[in-house]
Amino acid sequence: MRRITVIGLLFVIFCIHAGAVLCGTEEMKMKIFKVQHAEARSLLDVIDHFKSENGKATYYSETNSLIVVDYPANLSRMEELVNELDVAQKMVEIKVVIAEVSSGLAKDIGLASSGTTFSPGEFGRITSLLRTGTDSNIRTEMSVKTLNNEPARFMVAAEEIFGETSVIYPGGQVITHLERKPVGNILEVVPTVNNNGTITLTLQPSVGKVADDGTISEKSIYTQVIVQDGDTTAIGSHSSMQSEVRRESLPVFGTPSYTTATRESGNTVMFVTARVVE
Repeated sequence: MRRITVIGLLFVIFCIHAGAVLCGTEEMKMKIFKVQHAEARSLLDVIDHFKSENGKATYYSETNSLIVVDYPANLSRMEELVNELDVAQKMVEIKVVIAEVSSGLAKDIGLASSGTTFSPGEFGRITSLLRTGTDSNIRTEMSVKTLNNEPARFMVAAEEIFGETSVIYPGGQVITHLERKPVGNILEVVPTVNNNGTITLTLQPSVGKVADDGTISEKSIYTQVIVQDGDTTAIGSHSSMQSEVRRESLPVFGTPSYTTATRESGNTVMFVTARVVE
């Protein structure tokens, strides 16, 4: 009888010190996860859904770490989860070509409507036509790298004055501040890399100009397209007209006369290429 009591006592002591499940109470442990690529704060929202009822979790921004107190089995599952989610974000290279294209050339290269996509080979041939053709004009070419799901912004614009604000300071001094904003061709691109080799591009192009009376008019659209990695999409393709005034003199009297001719200035097209950078 005494031997059974001693064995039972030893068993209870073993359970207390080892936190064994055999005694019916598992000891909670603390683990620090040092997050390498993601933000610890964003992972905390995920961890909160997987910790036990008694578990606690927080983050330390100075070292980008997660601090979790939970049962060992749960900590193991959380470690697997953090390893799966803590991966380096992909980089995406965005190239933009803004060109003036005549209606005839736009039709020849398949720019019937916005959202047309081209493979790298097809766009290479289009680029050659834009560079060598007499009815096209490349206004600018730009390239930038951005993180997946982060915006990239392109501007071919000038700072224009669109208003002013006057401030009266103590003593009666009045200082006028001019309000400026970029006006021209502006494009914001947000790339999202998909798991099937495609990239979703969220595009927001805008075109602005200053009218004769000094007011600024802007046109903007918001759209999404899906392209294969390395492909190019074309947006824009709106035709505009320009008036050209010519001054001529009559052959005998030398009296000047004026004639006005209207010609097509072309379609403003933005070609956007997206490529995942390994």
